[in-house]
Amino acid sequence: MSSLEYIFISNDPFQIECADECSIEYIMIDLETIGKKERQKNFDTLISNHTINDIYSVRNIIKKSNLLVRCNPIHSDSKTEIDNIISAGADSIMLPMFTNTKQVESFLNIVNDRVPTILLFETPQACLRIDSIIAL
Repeated sequence: MSSLEYIFISNDPFQIECADECSIEYIMIDLETIGKKERQKNFDTLISNHTINDIYSVRNIIKKSNLLVRCNPIHSDSKTEIDNIISAGADSIMLPMFTNTKQVESFLNIVNDRVPTILLFETPQACLRIDSIIAL
């Protein structure tokens, strides 16, 4: 029987300290902003105001949990963004909104096994290509 893994999304120091004490597996900083307002308009969703500086702050708070950072979808400055996320102390990094294997390959090449990666299958195109993406 497998256990569930929980992700707690916050940059609030008090909330993070509580989540860490409760042994939440992942505390996530959400840096995804590119295209997010357009995709989520007319939905009652939260768009975070997290920044790269939050990674440094959270890194200093958590003792048990893994620090997960959701980056932006692949874009022209992805290498700099991902390098900064890893340098700031992320334990793992999540790629959202990908639609094809080229984007996933780009992401994996930039990360270059420096931290574990998580692919967020949230587009119809990604779900249709799940076999070829997992084969990467």
